[in-house]
Amino acid sequence: MPREDILVSVCIHDVPISGDRSAVVQRFASLLSGEFRYWEILIAVPPDASPGWETAFQTVRNLRILRLRPGLGAYDMRAALAAEAIGDVVCLASAKEVEFIDVNKMIVDAHQQHSLVIGDRGKASLVDSLLAIVGNSSGFKVSARYMQTVACPRDLLTRLLSQPDYQLALRYPPRDSAFTVRFQTARKEFHENVRRGALAGRLILAQRLMVSSAPNVLMALSLGSAVLALSTFAFLFYVLAVWIWQDNVQPGWVTTSGILGVSGVFLGLLGLGLSTGMQKIIALVARNTVDDVMEEVSAVNIYSGIGDDLNVHYEFGPEHAASAMDPRHGRS
Repeated sequence: MPREDILVSVCIHDVPISGDRSAVVQRFASLLSGEFRYWEILIAVPPDASPGWETAFQTVRNLRILRLRPGLGAYDMRAALAAEAIGDVVCLASAKEVEFIDVNKMIVDAHQQHSLVIGDRGKASLVDSLLAIVGNSSGFKVSARYMQTVACPRDLLTRLLSQPDYQLALRYPPRDSAFTVRFQTARKEFHENVRRGALAGRLILAQRLMVSSAPNVLMALSLGSAVLALSTFAFLFYVLAVWIWQDNVQPGWVTTSGILGVSGVFLGLLGLGLSTGMQKIIALVARNTVDDVMEEVSAVNIYSGIGDDLNVHYEFGPEHAASAMDPRHGRS
């Protein structure tokens, strides 16, 4: 029997433009219908698709086709589809990976374990360590082994969408203890049949990660500027002490050292002020959604005593409903 306790949403951002594109979506539909009773599939209409592109999916049920504005990248399309999903568990899936990973198991694990479940390629690459360094500095758990297919519960998806860099957060989980991450390893045939993304796409990803690391870079710059200002300020005291108490000083040394010290103090304070101000601007611009509450364990019914206060007592059931519909009910 299909499960009836959850509603599942699957978002597919890379439906092929040409070829038998409906077969890919139908594959997801058959998988979901065999495991769940309530489900939906969301796909995006590519900007360069033909006018009758969506007519190929008329045989797929529970399908929502969204027309997005032109110029969106893959990460932006994933975010747009995820924002429109209504499921209790949302799976951001790739059409290229459905054959090599158990999507249904990822969805069930995400629901039962309340965690993000990410597909694992099972094989690292040479750029894995470099991406990890850049990703850690930007606040994300980045690895070249992570696949594009990820399943997450609704509340975790809401937290991901509230991140300042939510496009990257939907691809790589943030370095936050609120997000428990689990993995499902793809079958070994994945490496033989699916090639990695183009070099241009990986360079764009690296650039976006470096941009996302701006707060950490600015923090390091502010600390370095503060150290520079303090050290050169101490150097000025040293130059002043030498000028006062030493007689055999080389001509021009005090003047040259003083100019260098003043320049160092000025540059240190300048870097400290600019980096601190930019950090404040980023903090004001970023969306600071308060989401510290994970879930409510108990609930309080604040209207429970109203019936006693008004001296009103009622019962409702099939037999009481029939009695209430009787026109003779309540007559004296």
